[in-house]
Amino acid sequence: KLPPNCIVLSFDDGHKSVYTRAFPILKKYNIPAAVFLTTGLIDDKAICWSDKLIYLIGKTKASEFRIPGLSKKTYRVSTLQERVEVYEALNSGLKKIDSVKRDKVIEEMFNVLEVKYEELKKLNITMSWEEIRELQRSGLISFGAHTLTHPILTRVPKKTAEFELHESKRIIENELNIAVNTFAYPNGGPDDFNEDIKKMADDAGYSSALTTIQSCNNSGAYLLALGRDGFDSESFCRFGLRVAGFFDLFPE
Repeated sequence: KLPPNCIVLSFDDGHKSVYTRAFPILKKYNIPAAVFLTTGLIDDKAICWSDKLIYLIGKTKASEFRIPGLSKKTYRVSTLQERVEVYEALNSGLKKIDSVKRDKVIEEMFNVLEVKYEELKKLNITMSWEEIRELQRSGLISFGAHTLTHPILTRVPKKTAEFELHESKRIIENELNIAVNTFAYPNGGPDDFNEDIKKMADDAGYSSALTTIQSCNNSGAYLLALGRDGFDSESFCRFGLRVAGFFDLFPE
């Protein structure tokens, strides 16, 4: 049973910033949190396509570019605002296409934007298993799975989705010697999981799964589709209202 008016603080993916920036604050104030790990990215074995996109748009010296493999549109990136807008547009669009085509588009962008992938690999974007074990030893951090390679599960074949759900769980359990029964859907929007995916999660041994659909969870919440609130830079007042569930009563 949960205490009244409680929250769960969670972090997806397993980025290094959880270890370097969030963890010191969590320790200082003795705040527990859950981290959902994309296991195939740990120790920088691979880099998620969305992180590649962030680096491409932020690093290029081009003022504008086109991606023949994607569209005929010209993207302008002369200012920071333009870069943010282009990133958001491409990030949203690439989530909707086949993963094989998306990876080819990202590969094409490294050539078009004249950005070196080797430089990105040096940045150590994700945590190492040793850093994750340090979080575990603190007693403050619990762990769940977030797939192996971060695909949107409704956009890959059924067997691939099943493998992603099972393998990420298996790896965390082997590495940390714990039972993993919580999962977070990659991207987590209404179109990113369905009844089939929820059944796969149940069959894989997860007792609960988190979405990114904004909502508080009452006692009757469906455990394999729990709501969450995501936070960006905003006033403390707005933050308080969001945590309190105000926007569930008065949707934005």
